Amino acid sequence: NMKLITLNTHSLIEEHYEEKLHAFAEMVRKEKPDILITDIRMPFMDGLELCKLVKKELPNIKILILSGYDEFDYAKEAIRLGVTEYLLKPISSGKLLEALNGVSESIRREKEDKDLVRKYMEEMRENTEHEKQKFFEQMIAGNLSMADALETGKKYEMNLSAGMYNLLLFRFTLGEEN
Repeated sequence: NMKLITLNTHSLIEEHYEEKLHAFAEMVRKEKPDILITDIRMPFMDGLELCKLVKKELPNIKILILSGYDEFDYAKEAIRLGVTEYLLKPISSGKLLEALNGVSESIRREKEDKDLVRKYMEEMRENTEHEKQKFFEQMIAGNLSMADALETGKKYEMNLSAGMYNLLLFRFTLGEEN
């Protein structure tokens, strides 16, 4: 489920374009699109300035710029701002769809990578909690020397050399119902 926003410059050329631009900015904040397609030159704002504002709000957004200007300075600034695609007009619908498919695939891979990292971090946290549990069981059973307990405690960022500790012990028993 990707969200795409295009900025229609013709609707903003009217008298109240600042209000409409503000409404557009609010829509971007609310919808958090994955992709933004914009022109480089618009009557109310430079497309690169728009990219800068949107990237500040949504750093991971993919931006496609459509431009009639084959000028190196525009392209260089677009790259500096993190624009994903700089497409020259006139552009065919096929080329635009090809660019959108490429960007969509890139977003899909990034999301998969983030999910894998999140799952890995969750598994690592669970493993660490399991290891801590085993560590406590070994300490309670008296199966660790003081040196081993202190060293293992450091590994889990536990200071076991304090002068005093509070201990809370719960014991649950399951009894038969009569």
